[in-house]
Amino acid sequence: MPQVKKGSQRLLFASYLKGARLEFVEGWSIVQSKAEGGLLDTLTLDLVVVPCVALDRFGYRLGSGYGYYDATLSQRSGNRPLTIYVGFKETVVSNCYRHNKDVRGDLWLGC
Repeated sequence: MPQVKKGSQRLLFASYLKGARLEFVEGWSIVQSKAEGGLLDTLTLDLVVVPCVALDRFGYRLGSGYGYYDATLSQRSGNRPLTIYVGFKETVVSNCYRHNKDVRGDLWLGC
């Protein structure tokens, strides 16, 4: 599960153990695992599933606007994990007007 750490633009990832306690992150309106299973080395991830607000035909996404996933994924320039964007098929747009720091996804899963 992704972990937001104040003062950092990159996400941390934690193992999620069934029944693990979740905590509300003040100011973000999200919940995250308390990382009871330990943190994972982001550089060793093989697959990352990323939520989308919108996705364009070029494979770029619109997220929540803070750039955490892009900053995290771009730290592994040549060997990044398989990136699957997940969203609703109704949110596919012609262009998300990407920024130079945005990361292109490998696959899109829509429902």
